Amino acid sequence: MRMAALTALHFYLPSGLWYSRVTSAHSSDTGANGVPAHESFCLQRFTWSRSILTVPTSLPAPASGSEWPCKEQCLTMSAQEYHFTTRWHFRGTAQEVMDILEDPTDLVRWWPSVYLEVVVIRRGDEDRIGEEIALHTKGWLPYTLRWQLRTTEIIPQRKIAFDVWGDFTGRGVWLFEEEAEWVNVTYEWHVRVNKPLLRYFSILLKPIFSANHHWAMKEGEKSLRRELSRRQAQKARRPTG
Repeated sequence: MRMAALTALHFYLPSGLWYSRVTSAHSSDTGANGVPAHESFCLQRFTWSRSILTVPTSLPAPASGSEWPCKEQCLTMSAQEYHFTTRWHFRGTAQEVMDILEDPTDLVRWWPSVYLEVVVIRRGDEDRIGEEIALHTKGWLPYTLRWQLRTTEIIPQRKIAFDVWGDFTGRGVWLFEEEAEWVNVTYEWHVRVNKPLLRYFSILLKPIFSANHHWAMKEGEKSLRRELSRRQAQKARRPTG
């Protein structure tokens, strides 16, 4: 198998993930100035074997017109762009989860590890479309983010979508799918960072910033599970009839 000449920068992250920034050195992948035209950001699982960390030592060259292979997620985008997909699984209904997520003003109460302040800037219509919210959030790294969102679409039991701007610009989408007594929740987060700290240092620290997002989402999963259980228990205690 023909192997590409690569330069790779590897970072080892918590939760069994490793990150590499790979630049192709094929002459066909470089521009007129010799600058690499193809960069690939890969997030992959590593494996432990008898307490020894093993990772791939090289990557196969892609076929003509194809992307670089990657086990889990491979993103060809600028260093300032981030695209995350998060999946959660809860016992409950889509509407129960949507009732929690579609009210951003309550985030500080049930997701306090991330949301510091949430303020309504503009009210939306009766379905909350057009509602604008200002948010102040944090992760485990020593910086905070200030941003705003505008709700653009709500489909009952199916979808919540919103545009964001401020310290980053982009779009977030919550998707819901019921499966028997369970609900599958998918969160798509595609943004470009504007905060100077993130913009200037993403080329080197993107895996650390990404790990910060993953930490926040894990906290959100735990918090949402607790809030969902609390509401379900409260509903079960209500007298019937």
